[in-house]
Parts: sequence; structure tokens; C-alpha cells
Amino acid sequence: MLAFLRCPACGGKLEPLGREGGREFPLGPFRCLSCAHTFPLRHGLPDFRLRECFAPSNRLFRALYDLYAPLYDRLENALAKLMWPDFSEVELREEIAACLERLRPE
Repeated sequence: MLAFLRCPACGGKLEPLGREGGREFPLGPFRCLSCAHTFPLRHGLPDFRLRECFAPSNRLFRALYDLYAPLYDRLENALAKLMWPDFSEVELREEIAACLERLRPE
């Protein structure tokens, strides 16, 4: 299983820093062989969260997204109709599908 795990910071390979009882899954923190970032185990699971993901700006953008997400379809559709009075989402999807079909290799 360790062969599939990668460092979320740089994508490097990880090595276990501790094992217990010769188990297949290492019990202990992990260290990236490329950037030396370490990742602890919490409640028996690797904690691959990066601190920069919890920066105040990211929390703000997440809150804004959470507020906007339920309204997205309605607001985007209304905005499109303001900009293009003849806008039709169905026609737009059909046009995009036709363009993609023309790009398909034969």
C-alpha cells in the first residue's frame, strides 16, 4: 500500500519512520524522500493535510464558495440571459457537444 502513497506537497515517495509488530501498514509518521516533509498518524490514519491549506485566505474563500454554491445555477443562468437575451443552456450544451464530436479522432 505504501507504493501508492505520495507526498501531497511535492508528489515524492514516502517512507515510514516507524513500524510496530512487523505489520504491513506502517504505524508511525511518514517522511517524504524528496522534500523531507513529515506527516503524523492521527487515530491510526496518515494525516496528509498541509498547513497552507488552512490559511485564513483559504478559509475565507471556502466560506464564500459555500454561500455561493447553492445559488450558482440560478445566478449564472440569469446573468447569461442578461448578457445574451436568446441564451439557452440546452442549445449551448448541444453546441459544445457538437464541437467536441468534431474534435474526436477517427
